[in-house]
Amino acid sequence: MSDAPYPAKPAQVDPSSEFAERRQRNLRELVEIGMVVARGLQRRAMGLGAAGGPPPGPELDDLAMSYICISREVRELLKLAAELDEQRQAQIRDDEVERRAEQLIVEALKDPPQFRKLLPPLPPLPPRRNLN
Repeated sequence: MSDAPYPAKPAQVDPSSEFAERRQRNLRELVEIGMVVARGLQRRAMGLGAAGGPPPGPELDDLAMSYICISREVRELLKLAAELDEQRQAQIRDDEVERRAEQLIVEALKDPPQFRKLLPPLPPLPPRRNLN
């Protein structure tokens, strides 16, 4: 049996971490697909507006609207990916702070006098009032 007052947490893969990584991969893939579509639309639009060709008509308008929609979705996906990554990094930092706090508690329980040396001194108590 261990001397530690708290059982050690078993080392394991955090399922939320695995899910977060898979979600980021999926978002990257969607961004790549969106960029391929946007580039294809751009090439088609450039072909319609080529010199010597017929004047651009409603087809060019449709391509422009499609490009606008795709580019907006790509920007939104990039923004979402950044927000999710920021949240994940904050969770990692919080987990590290919690782990360190648990370590300090265990150390304090093992050797309270030594731990008290690490704490700032307490302020002096106010003088006692005589209630008689």
